[in-house]
Order: sequence, then structure tokens, then C-alpha cells
Amino acid sequence: MRRSVYLSFSTFFTICLLITTVLFAQTILGVENITEVSVNDINRNEMDTNPVLLRGHLTEKIGDQKYTFTDGTGKIIVYIKDEYFPPPRKITNEDDVEIAGEIFWNYKDSPEIDVKYFKIIVE
Repeated sequence: MRRSVYLSFSTFFTICLLITTVLFAQTILGVENITEVSVNDINRNEMDTNPVLLRGHLTEKIGDQKYTFTDGTGKIIVYIKDEYFPPPRKITNEDDVEIAGEIFWNYKDSPEIDVKYFKIIVE
């Protein structure tokens, strides 16, 4: 009996967390109103703290909450908080993902993305 209650609570909590994350991203970033750009567009322009929407793949984890992202036009480093990943599914470099976040320039003068919204694209 306790196990089924625990599973129900954890399922409910996970669903609430995912809904809250999506609503937060849509409210704060206005995901519906953000123009999709390519990594190449970001690398060519010095857009700072502009919200962007990207679709592509995470190619590798290179640090704590730090990943390499590609959309076929180039690569960029993205920071994704662990809570944005849907449990218990593991993300592979074959999975199509959609991310939205803000651009910032690190000390090496290369752009990076602070991700505020993350979604696995299921087709």
C-alpha cells in the first residue's frame, strides 16, 4: 500500500514540476514569441542576453550542467539545470531537443546559452 502511494505521489510531483517548468519558461521567456535561430547566427552576431530558441542535439556532457549543443550549423556550450531533464529518461545525442535561453559571452569571448526551457522533441 505504501509503495503505490509513494509512486502516485512521485508521479504527481514529476508532472507538476514539468508543467511548472514549461509555464515558467513560456511566461518568463515567451517561448512562443522567440524567433528560432541557428548556432551559426549566434556565433556571427554579438547578441548579448537575448532570448533565443534552438533545435538540435546535445552531443556531450562536458561539465556539471554544461553540454555541447549542435544544430548542424555549428556548436555552442549550453548550461542546463538537472531538473530540466525528465526523469528517468536518459538523453542521447540522437534525441532532438528544443532549448530556449539567454545568450551570454564568457571570458574567452565565445557565446554560451543559459537554458531556461528544455524539451525533448518526440516525433
